[in-house]
Amino acid sequence: MLGEHGKEFLDVAEYLLSGGDRGEAYLRSTISRAYYAVFNYLSFVLRQGCVQLPRTGTAHFKLPQCLQNSRNLGLHLIAPKITSLHLERKKADYEIGRSINRSKAQDAIQEANRIIDQFDRCLDELDSDDKRRIFDKMKRYLRENPS
Repeated sequence: MLGEHGKEFLDVAEYLLSGGDRGEAYLRSTISRAYYAVFNYLSFVLRQGCVQLPRTGTAHFKLPQCLQNSRNLGLHLIAPKITSLHLERKKADYEIGRSINRSKAQDAIQEANRIIDQFDRCLDELDSDDKRRIFDKMKRYLRENPS
């Protein structure tokens, strides 16, 4: 099982970036690992609340949608940040003709850290009943929107 349930992807991203000027493949991989740190960590926390994202590529779209449909302002505000980081990950992985610089990779790591911290703070501010209600709203959203 991954250390801290996905957060170690951030360690990998930072390691890839720390080696100086190794080339664009390292920068692209940094962005990808930063995104997957967010995706895997948030998915893990949601599973702890019995929110099961699909085991398909649609999970990358369903995660921010669950947060938007949680009716919690803090979680709602995180959703577009995840969507944006996901878009950067796709560009890094698939738009090979597009140049990636070190600054963009550093930005991805910083944004991933901010998203995870904001997510944790939002949940920490809730009591157990409020968390249960939010997770129930997410589960209902997934049931009502299976595809």
